[in-house]
Amino acid sequence: MSIISWNCRGIAAAPTISELYNLCKKVKPLIGYFRVWQPSFPKAKETLAGAYGSRFTWYSNPRNNFVTRERLDRVLVNWKWLSLHQNVVLKAAPAISLDHCALILETQPKLWIKKEFRFEAFWTEHEECKEVIRRSWQQHDGNRNCWNQFIRKRGRCIRELTEWSRRKFKRADKEIEKKKNEQLQIQKSDMTDRDKKREKELKNQINDLWKQEEKYWGQRSRLKWLKWGDKNTAFFHATTIQRRMRNRIDKLKDEARHWIQGEADIMRLVETHFAKLFTSEGDRNMEDCLKHIPMRVTSKMNDDLMAKIKDEEIKEAVFGMGSLKAPGPDGLNGLFF
Repeated sequence: MSIISWNCRGIAAAPTISELYNLCKKVKPLIGYFRVWQPSFPKAKETLAGAYGSRFTWYSNPRNNFVTRERLDRVLVNWKWLSLHQNVVLKAAPAISLDHCALILETQPKLWIKKEFRFEAFWTEHEECKEVIRRSWQQHDGNRNCWNQFIRKRGRCIRELTEWSRRKFKRADKEIEKKKNEQLQIQKSDMTDRDKKREKELKNQINDLWKQEEKYWGQRSRLKWLKWGDKNTAFFHATTIQRRMRNRIDKLKDEARHWIQGEADIMRLVETHFAKLFTSEGDRNMEDCLKHIPMRVTSKMNDDLMAKIKDEEIKEAVFGMGSLKAPGPDGLNGLFF
């Protein structure tokens, strides 16, 4: 879906009508908003300030060979709307017949990406989680190689945790709404003893779901200064959306200073860049250079570095990392260990 917003004076002029016709023909907007206004948003809560295509949205007429350029036009949304359209893109069309640029808001369809495994913080609230981990990890494999055994146990543990989570938990927000509706129906009834007992159960279940939802979004917000337990779910959710938008790469500039867009082209550019960066060229004989560098690592220091790693050192390193930090792409964070 595309939306066009244009702060246009003199919209009835022939050049403006022609520009508007060509713009609508190209974009095919579902909604068009056109108005002569003075930009002032004293009550605005959120702003999509970034505009692709141009840094500015208003250009003055040349005066003494000088053109004033400003960013006057904005698109304002709230977090509820932004949570529904997380892949929104704001573009600024060139100013041709008027001094203001037309803003084009494209709500791109949500891209379904394969969900990577992540050890969830709210799993630790259930005793079954420990049992699933213990049962999957204690199964013996015929392979005698310790590293291969670890790889197999880790893969089996991830699979069983995923299946257990799929059976045990459902989406917290949907379950909360379902239980709220059930509670509302009970409160509208005659409230028998059975209904009172069920209402108490629903309240406890809703509180547990609130905690689950808060931990879910708190883990994804990656905030260290704010802890769980203060009902900050909405804040964690908004922070996660903001971080995802900030980390999203929509385009990159290549060596010829041309903008590259599209996921496939961006991936190809990144792959080419790093392949070239880590490919050696020319003479690789560094002996003439290294012989002039004094020795800094003694034999004793080298023996200490090459010594066998102890179990205590591994435990100290693993337990010293953050509880939500995963040392690898497997998604097993400090809480798991």
